[in-house]
Amino acid sequence: VRMPPGGAAEGLAAVGSDPVRGLCEALTGRRGPRRVVAVAGTTGSARAALEGGTAHAGIVHGPEGRLPGAPSGVRRVHLTRWAVGVGVDPAHDRGALDAVLDDGVPLIQHDDSASSHQAVGPAARDRPAPPAARAPRPPPGPRGTGHGAAARRAAITGAAAVTFAPAARHHGLAFIPVETHDVELWIGERWLDHPGAEALLGLIRGDAFRARVGLIGGYDLEGAGEWIA
Repeated sequence: VRMPPGGAAEGLAAVGSDPVRGLCEALTGRRGPRRVVAVAGTTGSARAALEGGTAHAGIVHGPEGRLPGAPSGVRRVHLTRWAVGVGVDPAHDRGALDAVLDDGVPLIQHDDSASSHQAVGPAARDRPAPPAARAPRPPPGPRGTGHGAAARRAAITGAAAVTFAPAARHHGLAFIPVETHDVELWIGERWLDHPGAEALLGLIRGDAFRARVGLIGGYDLEGAGEWIA
């Protein structure tokens, strides 16, 4: 990275898959050291970025008690809780994942390092194999780039998508839950005094954040902003 004349390195880089990171970016402002720079990524890539020192913070998620271990020198903050599963065009909704896939509906999936893919992928692959097949087949379908993009693509094409409840609701999809995930904000300890970290923590503990996330729906914000031992 080369800084142009007059440029300055400022802001807190936060990697994650939850679209709420974009809301944080908007509410902390687009300029100045207190701003949050939202970078799209999976739970796996957020952890790798923190471990490699290429990001200040990350948003990760996973089943309660089974989140990936945080790298050393990282503080954890509870952010929210929501369900991951499959969003499907209402015309193809059969109430269960097996039934949807048995209909041959393409399933838009994610990178292998995404926690949502790790939750839904095995459930889809471990279905009983057809009599003519020797082993369970992976579900057909392309790879998506995040919960919102996958849900939007499913709504446009009439497919199904690995996504989370808020995105399915936003795009008018029926939703089949698979797991409830805890979502955490991870911040490197050496960046806790960064103006962007202070702004971000203050934001997720405040009324403005709760009011706007409440409009989206599907988020459980109890305990948002609390430190995790």
